[in-house]
Amino acid sequence: MSAILFSDFGDPAFAAEYARRRGGRTERVAGRIVELAGIGEGDRVVDLCCGPGLVSAQLVERVGATGEVIGIDASAAMISLARAAAKDTNVRFLEGDAYTFSALLRQPVDHVVATSAWQNFLTDRERVLDELARALKPRGRFSFDVRLRSQGAAAASSWREIAQTLSARWPQLALPEVSGGPARRPYTREALELDLALITQRGFRLLHREEVEEPRDTSRSDQLGWRFEWWLARTAPTLSAQARVEILSEFERARAPHQGAGAAKRSTTYVVVEAG
Repeated sequence: MSAILFSDFGDPAFAAEYARRRGGRTERVAGRIVELAGIGEGDRVVDLCCGPGLVSAQLVERVGATGEVIGIDASAAMISLARAAAKDTNVRFLEGDAYTFSALLRQPVDHVVATSAWQNFLTDRERVLDELARALKPRGRFSFDVRLRSQGAAAASSWREIAQTLSARWPQLALPEVSGGPARRPYTREALELDLALITQRGFRLLHREEVEEPRDTSRSDQLGWRFEWWLARTAPTLSAQARVEILSEFERARAPHQGAGAAKRSTTYVVVEAG
């Protein structure tokens, strides 16, 4: 199970579907990060946790023919998608661990960008900050975004309540616990403040911090539903078709209170820091 509930980024078919559904938001967030980070012509940039290369495509346009973009991701399936879509000679994609990625670089870089990765994948903060210190030039920049919940207590209980409802009727589903790790807990402003304090303690300087409230996304492109449906079909194949229909219907009913007007609101915070 991935850091994102019901996700399997090692599965090529899942990776392709996830990339298709996430494209709009990823490209929107990446555009803002690129602007705030000050990435320009001739820069060398790492797209950390690059996924299918959606952000890398924007970075290539910004750095131009004299710059270079290096996309790094732990998922071979995502790297394969990124390589297949790449159209420029100044971008390359490498399979690698975010905590050891500096070993893949020929020399330090000007920027490292991590879109939709800090709260989901880069959860060992000290390790990734050590790696950033090795990967960046002096005064090089690291840029990332996080999605904040404005009603932390309600948000924290949402998946737990849904899981309890489903498990009561179908105990064989073996649903994941919300408390299974930091990546499965809602990311709050308090969590961000702690992370920023650690970042500055480790010698980085905060350059930009911008919070933008997100419009409520009523489509299925950025929600839990399709991933749960995918997981159900892949991990519970012995269930009858009727049972799957009933489970999916109960899932939608259980999460309805967390999707409406009383659900936790979200915002995106963009952060740019500079290495010492």
